Amino acid sequence: MKRRTALASLCLIPITSGCVMNNREARLARVAIGNFSSSAVSFEIQIFESESTVYDESMRIEPNSDDAVTVPSFVIEEDLPSEPGAYRIEYGISGSSLEEFDFSNSIDTDCGQVHIDIREADRTEIFVSDSCDTI
Repeated sequence: MKRRTALASLCLIPITSGCVMNNREARLARVAIGNFSSSAVSFEIQIFESESTVYDESMRIEPNSDDAVTVPSFVIEEDLPSEPGAYRIEYGISGSSLEEFDFSNSIDTDCGQVHIDIREADRTEIFVSDSCDTI
């Protein structure tokens, strides 16, 4: 029985080590926040590199309308550090608890962008583009 236990524990090492070793430093080129909801929102975002705050902002984003060609948004680009780092983002609707997103564990390239979409009922969606090219 001891041999089986030892073999089973060896099988788990590659699985868990892959999860731990995914953390990489990458350049955060752009953060875009779009309001797809029908009401204006107050939004908060904080960006950290390790434990240092590199960006902290509260903003009001106007509502989306059915006839709008572009979605009301707020873009953070110029104020971001130009060097790669271990970036973490805390974000959310003002007055509610902030959500946390680890950019470094979510990217497979040296540079990327984060897109945060605000939906109805103050629901947010976040995704990453593995490219520095703006879309």
